Amino acid sequence: MYSWAMTLKQQCSTLWHSPCPLCQAQRPLNQLICSACWAALPTPPAFTLDPDFTVLYAFYYTAPIRELILKIKFAHSLADTQLLAQLIALRLTPQIQDKPDIIIPVPLHQQRLRKRGFNQALELAKPLANALDCPVSTAFIQRIKATKAQSSLPAAERMHNVQQAFALLQPIPYRHVALFDDVLTTGATLGTLKQLLQTHGVERVDFYACARPLL
Repeated sequence: MYSWAMTLKQQCSTLWHSPCPLCQAQRPLNQLICSACWAALPTPPAFTLDPDFTVLYAFYYTAPIRELILKIKFAHSLADTQLLAQLIALRLTPQIQDKPDIIIPVPLHQQRLRKRGFNQALELAKPLANALDCPVSTAFIQRIKATKAQSSLPAAERMHNVQQAFALLQPIPYRHVALFDDVLTTGATLGTLKQLLQTHGVERVDFYACARPLL
């Protein structure tokens, strides 16, 4: 009887709890990560707001967010992609006051897309778009130049690196577009895309990102 009761207790514990994907401590099944890890996430104290556009980023680019992003990009970890995407949605959704008409992830060049197999910006943006009840699409902008990775360049060279790197594939029938990228550094890529979109009639362009480095 005692053995049966202990087995039942263990089974119930397994049903209601599972390991936290960040620290392996027990967490309720209705939580993505344990409370301790959630409290320790490197979240910014405030967001950057501008009269003409909004720049929102969910986290600072430090541990454990940095490690998750690197595993997603270079180890192609689907589980980490899904976890980080949901964490981004939880962080950013309450902060978005003016919902965009569409979210457009920063596109990868075809060479890099074939090598990686997926666009991490697209995968990370999907739960956020779902939470906002707006579409997310890569059908409007194409990266036509195989640029060097922005993270490998000094800040002074990043704007030159992405000049004329993008082209519009079709007219965008939306007034308010939000661009999404995994890491926001100098903003050179997003600035180039913002200019492209506004040149083709988009009235407002906001920027959302998973993380940015500590200044």
